[in-house]
Amino acid sequence: MLLNNIFKRKVSIILLTIFLLTILLCGCAKETTSEEESKASEEGSKASKVYEWKITGPNVDGHPRYEFLEYFANAVEKSSGGRLKIELYPAGSLYPITNALDAVKQGVTEGTVTWGDYWAGKEPMLKLLTYRPCDPFKDLNEANYLVMKSEDLVKEAYKKLGVTYVGSLIALPGEIFQSNVPIKSLEDFNGLRVRSSGLGQDVFKKLNAAIIAMPMSEVYTAMKLGTLDAFESGGMADNWRSAYQEVAKYIIEPPLHAPGPLMGGHLIVNNDAWNKLPDDLKAIVKYCAEATRLYICSQIRALDGEAKKKFIDYGAEFITLPEEDVEKAREIGAEVLLSYRDKSSLCKQFVELYHDVLLELGYTNLAKIFEN
Repeated sequence: MLLNNIFKRKVSIILLTIFLLTILLCGCAKETTSEEESKASEEGSKASKVYEWKITGPNVDGHPRYEFLEYFANAVEKSSGGRLKIELYPAGSLYPITNALDAVKQGVTEGTVTWGDYWAGKEPMLKLLTYRPCDPFKDLNEANYLVMKSEDLVKEAYKKLGVTYVGSLIALPGEIFQSNVPIKSLEDFNGLRVRSSGLGQDVFKKLNAAIIAMPMSEVYTAMKLGTLDAFESGGMADNWRSAYQEVAKYIIEPPLHAPGPLMGGHLIVNNDAWNKLPDDLKAIVKYCAEATRLYICSQIRALDGEAKKKFIDYGAEFITLPEEDVEKAREIGAEVLLSYRDKSSLCKQFVELYHDVLLELGYTNLAKIFEN
């Protein structure tokens, strides 16, 4: 009888323990489920939220490059199912171009499309991205390869400046060099009054040209008055639209300051605005940027082709420099690029990367210059 009571008491304790454990486990299960539901709800809310961005472009309203950026804005909105909408503004409409970096940092707009040259005073490496006078690249694919390989360096450069680099939106087939005097060799640059900017200035100085710094808005008048002999800027379509065929009879090929495609149009974004985006929208923005770069280049190439025919019909004379002169100019351009190697840590890394890309693409002779 005593043993029977003890047995019943033990069974009761075990059953009570099981009951309490069951309640405890159910409570934990409900708590875990509640946490998961909360997290899922938060993610769902983030995924359904509509984000609206303001982005300024690098060109004025009506310029083809500004209009082509609408391709990017439309692509992002369509690819995101309307979850990210981008409103474009022309250059200078919300703030001066020179204030774009600070404006994005402060959140005046979520982003801007800019060129690295503007911020070279803060990080010299950014001056080396758009073009290099030594470039042997024959087509967009080779130039695009350098853009992809250098992406991490560009991200780091803009991170130092307090913004997020997303990608390059603009690729141009190339610029042109126009003159009102015939130039048939490197010797003809001696004493020539040339309007140039960026790395091109350093190259033309080494060719003993007289560098004249002036905004492009003054070039037409200076060429017409004869106070300027030659200038580098823009492509065929841009320069035809600016009526430079009226003041410059000669087009020199290849343009020594930028013999290959130009890559730029950096999309930089406010850090907080970028961090608030879900990962899928970040991926969409990046892929649309890459697609836009290829789209703009194809469109500009078509416009340049049409403009070249107009230049020829107008009577412009095209002069092709001897290959040996082009090779010599590339060597000079390489020396210019080398002179930037010690200007910053990122400059050093970029020059080393450029050397490696030249080797990978088969330009071994030019790469040797960067091994000094």
